[in-house]
Amino acid sequence: MPRMLATREKRLFTVAAIALVLSTLVLGYRFWLHRTTITPARGGEYTEALVGAPHFINPLSAPSNDVDCDITALVFSGLMKSDRDGNLVTDLASSYSMTDDQKQYTFVLRDNLTWHDGEPLTVDDIVYTIKTIQDPTYRSPLRVSFAGVDVKRIDTTTVTFTLKNPLPSFLSVLTVGIMPQHIWYSIPAANAHLAEANIKPVGSGPFQFKSLAKDANGAIRNMTFARNEQYYDQKPYLNQITFKFYSDFDSGVEALKNKNVDGLGYLPLEYAMDVATTNTLTVHELQQPLYTAMFFNPQKNATLKDRTVRAALALGLDRTKIAATAINGKGTVINGPLVNGQALDANAAGYTYDVDAANKKLDDAGWKRNATTTMRFKDTTPLAIKVTAVDQQDNAKTLTLIKEQWQALGIATTLDLVPRSSVRKDVIDPRNYDLLLFGQIIGYGQDPFALWHSSQTQSPGNNLSLVTNKDVDTLLEKIRSTKDAGERQKLYVQFQQKITDEVFAIFLYNPLYLYPQSRTLKGFGITALAQPSDRFRTIASWYTKSHRSFK
Repeated sequence: MPRMLATREKRLFTVAAIALVLSTLVLGYRFWLHRTTITPARGGEYTEALVGAPHFINPLSAPSNDVDCDITALVFSGLMKSDRDGNLVTDLASSYSMTDDQKQYTFVLRDNLTWHDGEPLTVDDIVYTIKTIQDPTYRSPLRVSFAGVDVKRIDTTTVTFTLKNPLPSFLSVLTVGIMPQHIWYSIPAANAHLAEANIKPVGSGPFQFKSLAKDANGAIRNMTFARNEQYYDQKPYLNQITFKFYSDFDSGVEALKNKNVDGLGYLPLEYAMDVATTNTLTVHELQQPLYTAMFFNPQKNATLKDRTVRAALALGLDRTKIAATAINGKGTVINGPLVNGQALDANAAGYTYDVDAANKKLDDAGWKRNATTTMRFKDTTPLAIKVTAVDQQDNAKTLTLIKEQWQALGIATTLDLVPRSSVRKDVIDPRNYDLLLFGQIIGYGQDPFALWHSSQTQSPGNNLSLVTNKDVDTLLEKIRSTKDAGERQKLYVQFQQKITDEVFAIFLYNPLYLYPQSRTLKGFGITALAQPSDRFRTIASWYTKSHRSFK
């Protein structure tokens, strides 16, 4: 054929042949894109920075430490869990039923459950875990959730829970991770904090302990967890997850920006703008049932026993300005202790910023301005308050505004910023504060019992305002025992109104939870959290490897 064609015709033929090949390739590629979809593939790793250190990676002690909670969520499983959308579904249980009076729950376990070490997981482990939580010598923060609950083994796969009174949120309580009896039963409660199983945990969750590394001082610097190949549910795509531990957010954020890690467990607001400029990261903005409020301790500062003074303090704060400054619009101003669209009463009374009203209340309470200093005194006693908070930028901004606004009322205000690592031990547990600026997570079911009932005023309880009010206690108990959802909603409204009427706390804002991850990681798909560790509830769907397959 080349001998038959002229030079010009040869060129035209060559161009046409090339065009045909290219067209075929383009059409084939477009067909491939149209007829196939990206499918996650097994493989890959994910490394996340956490600020803090692991201490007790076991479900009974973990609630006292965010790092422990995060890791426990991956290693252990409960009878129930939250799905992608936050709905409660069965986990270790294959099914459950409850009696009409909602006082007895029966669970049947899945078949062939095993622990990470290959030992069988049975009903005996369920019973052991609950009874250990109930043991007062163990001092588990979860003990109040199982008070008055009788757990009974029916057979090798069936267990019942009998309650003294109905508890609408009981299923959410059963998301607690189950402990392996064969590892823990011989360890006395008094020595549980010394057990090696706290840092080399054996659970039944989607990831299992692989290794850890310590620095020269013996502090754990990182921990790696491998995919549990015997996991009973959807197995994760990722081969392993590594956690690196940092002493502060500065170093954690730096590691994220330098790509030493693929994610950061929580991004404080002061770093949001800096991280937002990094085009290799996605910052997930997640709703959370958490409120930041100011909690009064009248046992530490007797002035705060006076409701009139507490009301004046609330009226003297411009909460809209505080929220705009402290959280940069990443959240909403709130009036009460129920959040995320579940405050149940949109018109719940709060305290609108009113300087004149605040001054009048202080005058009426006998706190008069000194003509020279303009500060307030009752006789020779100054009106003075110390406000304590975790040392982080949003809190510092909030405290600066609070001090400015209260000193304008004649209140001598001092600030005390403490390290995050010591706030629980040195401030919260001993109730060592006049007034505490702190964020509280309401958790599953929006059950506020553990945060406001008088039985929770001492550690490990979380009634931070030390509220001992019969009306509040009665409402909280009725909320727990009322089966009718409509009636329970009315009780929530009454509870919220009582808290705000008595000014047992000053509620500021409900911030978003910022969670940055590398854009190479796919499959996150969550918009709201019940608690920070919930960010892992879709962990089985996360992937970094993929391939195309026909639709």
